[in-house]
Amino acid sequence: MRIRTRHLSRRTESTYLAWIRRYIAHFGGLHPATLGRADVETFIEQLAQGQGLGSGSQNQAASAIVFLYRELFGVDFGGRKGVSRAQASKVLPKYASADEVDLVMARLREPHRVAAMIMYGSGTRVSETISLRIKDLSLGSGELIVRAGKGAKDRTTVIPRSAMPALRRQIQRVEEGHLEDLEAGRGWARLPSALHRKDPRAGWEFGWQFLFPSPKLTRDPKTGHLGRAPIHVTTVQRAIKGAARAAKVHRPISCHVLRHCFATEMLRAGCDIRLLQRLMGHRDLKTTSRYLHIINRPGLNVISPLDRLPSFKAALEQEAPTSPGSMSD
Repeated sequence: MRIRTRHLSRRTESTYLAWIRRYIAHFGGLHPATLGRADVETFIEQLAQGQGLGSGSQNQAASAIVFLYRELFGVDFGGRKGVSRAQASKVLPKYASADEVDLVMARLREPHRVAAMIMYGSGTRVSETISLRIKDLSLGSGELIVRAGKGAKDRTTVIPRSAMPALRRQIQRVEEGHLEDLEAGRGWARLPSALHRKDPRAGWEFGWQFLFPSPKLTRDPKTGHLGRAPIHVTTVQRAIKGAARAAKVHRPISCHVLRHCFATEMLRAGCDIRLLQRLMGHRDLKTTSRYLHIINRPGLNVISPLDRLPSFKAALEQEAPTSPGSMSD
């Protein structure tokens, strides 16, 4: 309940609860009130040394447990620095070339292809993509609004023009399905917070329907109404990974890689980094700055020692294009 009153996302809620359960289980089911900072440190250390988890998982667990003690027991370990945090590993974001993404897109079918187009063309996370509602898209202005993204913040990002026809088809499919549902006495869309009490009719309206509704009908636990929740993230993830295998793209391509590609290509095209920060929904500019390390504009400007060896240098000169028109990307 404390998590929800702080308006943290459902994903954060489930993640925090999972770490808290693991923390309690690690100490044989002892009540957290009987444990202290030293026990928290022991648990975090065991995640690193005993289970080999990375810095991200360690820090996520620490945040969850610190939240538990602060919110439930009123115990403050000294903020974020009160419990030892693992130093974040400096791993560059994963990236795929435009040709590789194009091959994967060609293997995808709608609606998964539409979702992939948004992630690659708008920079949305997969959870944000499947949570889009019809009213969040403005095709006329070429903008979409991400509601309650990471950090429970709304933001606006771009809709790629090349995605417009596919989006119109998807919206039409949703509208046709919604009309059929309404005729059958269903067609309710789950609403955020307490909107179902403020506006009891809102969930039946087309604008509140999810852009990627589930094929299965479910009941809203708040109202008992029957309708369609968004498709599950795993269905999109599996579709993209399956398309990558079918396209024989050997570099790992996932939903998050498509988002990384958006950031990389935007920077390569000259997008201002602070604008990109807003489009991506990054709280810290340092997060956005990571993408500067993987763009090649105009290049690393470094010659490898191997290329300086006489025999290899001669071979490179023979392969060099004779004119700019013969160069290939």
